[in-house]
Amino acid sequence: MDGSPDTSEHNCSSTQTSMSSLIGEPFQVSSYSVPTKIRHERVHNPAYASYSRDFPGHATVTVQAEGIHIVDLSELHTVASHTCGSNVAFSGPTSSRCTLEDDERICTTYALVSSAPEVAVKNRDRTVWIMKQKILGGTSGKSDKREIVLPHEVARIYPDDKISNILLVSSTGDISVADDELNIQSTLVCPHQQNFLDVFFFPGTSCNFLPPDENPCGVLSYINESHTWAAYQLEVNNPTTSMTQIGETLALAQLSHSSTHSFGRGMCLLSLGSSLVLLAAMTATPSSEISILLWDMRYGVVIASHAIPIPSTIAPSIKQGIDMSLLLADAGQVLLTLCPANISRTASSTSESPYRSIVYIIPLDPNLRSTIAGAIGKTHATSEWLVPNPKAETLADNDPRSKLLVDMSNHLQHNEPHKADEAFFKWAKAHTSASGSPSSNALSISTPDGAALEALYGYGFVKELLALFFPKEYTDKPQYSPRVMRHLIESRVVSAGMVDGRLLTALKQYGDWESIMLSFNSVVDISEDEMISLAKALIDEQREPQPDPEVMNVDSNKAWTPTLSAYMLMCVSYPTSPAALRLAIRKHLPDAQDLILILELLDGWTVGGTEEYIRTLLKSVASNTSIEHRGGAAPPYDKTISFLQVLLDASFVSLLQFPPSHDLLRSIMSHIEPEIGLHERVGNLRGALEPFAKAQNRIVKERAEGTPKETPNEWRKRRKHQEQQIALGVGLYRLEELVI
Repeated sequence: MDGSPDTSEHNCSSTQTSMSSLIGEPFQVSSYSVPTKIRHERVHNPAYASYSRDFPGHATVTVQAEGIHIVDLSELHTVASHTCGSNVAFSGPTSSRCTLEDDERICTTYALVSSAPEVAVKNRDRTVWIMKQKILGGTSGKSDKREIVLPHEVARIYPDDKISNILLVSSTGDISVADDELNIQSTLVCPHQQNFLDVFFFPGTSCNFLPPDENPCGVLSYINESHTWAAYQLEVNNPTTSMTQIGETLALAQLSHSSTHSFGRGMCLLSLGSSLVLLAAMTATPSSEISILLWDMRYGVVIASHAIPIPSTIAPSIKQGIDMSLLLADAGQVLLTLCPANISRTASSTSESPYRSIVYIIPLDPNLRSTIAGAIGKTHATSEWLVPNPKAETLADNDPRSKLLVDMSNHLQHNEPHKADEAFFKWAKAHTSASGSPSSNALSISTPDGAALEALYGYGFVKELLALFFPKEYTDKPQYSPRVMRHLIESRVVSAGMVDGRLLTALKQYGDWESIMLSFNSVVDISEDEMISLAKALIDEQREPQPDPEVMNVDSNKAWTPTLSAYMLMCVSYPTSPAALRLAIRKHLPDAQDLILILELLDGWTVGGTEEYIRTLLKSVASNTSIEHRGGAAPPYDKTISFLQVLLDASFVSLLQFPPSHDLLRSIMSHIEPEIGLHERVGNLRGALEPFAKAQNRIVKERAEGTPKETPNEWRKRRKHQEQQIALGVGLYRLEELVI
């Protein structure tokens, strides 16, 4: 189960983010041996990891029969350790906090002791060791340990990051508040006889779903033993609290079903705020691995994923299960702890354990948000993690679209694509004409608005239609209708996810570059990997020897192919994720000779960009209209610079090792340096021109949104006010001339 405040932002822009760029490559922090024989009755996890806001950048790892280690997450080394011996067992994760005393950093550690030789039997699971240690330049001094016996059992301990209080929670639900010396201040006894599986502690600063906030709401989700997942939105309206399910109930697939059901066994969740949830789970055989999935429960999609091979030190315990936990650390970091479960207790105490517990850091994009744009195009990637829905949308037998699909399929199988075109456009004309959209002839239809097209076609129908053109197993002579494909793309009803996420690659197999170029203006989920792979294909084609133009080739049926310049113009203008674009460039353009061709284009596009951009803006302000920057001959200047920066980040070392690129790099630098100085000079006008910029943005926005015109009375009042200002001869600002 996970809970989180709702901080979602609905963004309808077409910004793309790659599946792989949101989750970085996990790396190991540390690993610890798992004892095969422990001399205590209760069985606890071999290792626990905890993180406190009072000790930023450091994780506390509790290892059974060994001790406690405080690890610096930035340097990946242990800064303090407390060795406790092989006969000591801990009942839960240890908590640490760092304070300043006499200008010295003091690390205070609270360890929950289940059993130890010096702890009386009656005090088991009620004892806390307080250990203080000086941290000097990354090293630790001598440790000071004190023992505190509490009035009730303690399973979890949480320090408050705002005040010095400590929260103590028992496995039966008793909660106590204590000071930093564990002097009990108050206790809340749970009246019911029950044992809790786990406890979740949320700092008050992050709980905007509780009063007295103005917009109290949050998201809660849970997974049951059958791997069914549901999410609910919590709303607090004093004095009542309501829960409303968001999204659909998900039935997860591919996850390993352990023979022994246990909380945290083979699966765990972590809330990342809003409706974003990180799921770590062990996948089923034969390719057993730890899958890290970033879900947006509001839309029910996987927006990022990553796989971790199961380490060899844990692999033998797969059948028994793996205990795992996720923990939010610094911004952009999550701790994943893997421990083998149900380790045999019959081995001799002197034998070396083959098992180890491992702690990983999983890097995340620190700017994660729940947005519509982030969920678009993720249906295909999500489907492999869900049980097929028998109630999925299918076309009814009496649906005219079903008959159209059958007719088109028959025509394509008989090598009659022109008849398939006629059938489609005849059907489309009949249905658009019925809704009031005129048509000029039998083979062309007018384009209704987006809502009407979406209702006319539907996602399922378009996907089945594309399946006729792009079958999973290509036949000897696959049939294809470029006219129908271009009509669907122009109607904005096609997404890359409809063709296994590889729309551009499928179009390239038919040589339909016209549809590829159209896709950049209409399809919102083109991946960076596919985009750059096609750029590589154009570069390779450009390097091929060209036929002699004076020799007539009457048998040539070569399809139209765009120039590299035209294609890169679309790529640079298309919204992309820098991280995913870097990966794509490194993958498909490792050769500096290929990069030179793209750098030459970027070099030309960086000439005079800002000056032309300013002139365009001034024309736009003067006419109160939006004018296309640079006339479509080059990408917008800001996008050109962004693409250039990503390309250099991905391949600068390769370019430095390739001498022919040096002159080109110097040329690009000579174009950019004057622009930096110009930006600094123009920046001085920001304050003076801010009111005019706001007014211009307001006017453009009103025109775009179709804001109603002002009434005659409103116009007279505004006109009268302007005349009074003119009579005074003083306005807010008077701009006579601007020379740049």
